[in-house]
Amino acid sequence: MYRAKLFLALASAMVLAGGLMCVSHASAETIQIIASADSSLYNAYPNYNAGAFGDWSLRKTTYPGTLRDLRGLLTFDLNVPELNQPGVIITDVKLRVTGTSGSSGTVETTLGVYELLHNYQEGTKTSWSGADPGDVTWNHISYDTVFWSVPGAGGIGTDRSGTLLASMTVIPGFIANRTQYWFVSTSAFKDVVQSKLGGKLNLFAWVENAADENERNCKFWPRVGSDPTNTAESLFIEYEIIPEPSTLMLLAGGLLGLLCYAWRKRR
Repeated sequence: MYRAKLFLALASAMVLAGGLMCVSHASAETIQIIASADSSLYNAYPNYNAGAFGDWSLRKTTYPGTLRDLRGLLTFDLNVPELNQPGVIITDVKLRVTGTSGSSGTVETTLGVYELLHNYQEGTKTSWSGADPGDVTWNHISYDTVFWSVPGAGGIGTDRSGTLLASMTVIPGFIANRTQYWFVSTSAFKDVVQSKLGGKLNLFAWVENAADENERNCKFWPRVGSDPTNTAESLFIEYEIIPEPSTLMLLAGGLLGLLCYAWRKRR
């Protein structure tokens, strides 16, 4: 009888030890979050809004003599059950976009992504047309009462962060329809996502290259479409769940108690 109790105590201690090791070394999980809003800012139509329809495009050129600068905005809702659990730690973040037809340009083009420091109204337009009150435009955070500090969300520290979160270099003319493209993330990306858990993350994207006569026009699928899981702008967030100290202490206390019980019985 004594040996049976001792064996049971030791077995229970081993189970608790295994559980303690498991919870302190959580395995990583990945979740896809599709953009909840996207929009564009175009200096050619400074008071227009394009809504979420049509391509999500990033463009910069001075040909044929006039600057054309098209920038993109994205919003991701991080208030999801998987990321709202206690102890969630973000370990990696990747931004994916999907090419569509119509991109143009034969020179290398670098696209950069930054945190946008304002919320915005996506708009309901189906093509470039006059903005409705509250819509985001090149000139406005909210048409026609709240302005960007620099048009096109260009104010660093006031409209957008100056810290690069992700980038990608492509040749626009080679962007293929329904082909997925991945931005290369910096370590700052996961830190920003971690700080936004339970809320919204707004992003700003543009062509990093200085404007010249080369056409740099990169077109991607918007968030709306028949197959958003495979085409919409998406974040792929890798995370782990690290137990709170109280949980680890409880398990450790149980383990210690069982070991003490086994030691006393042995004597």
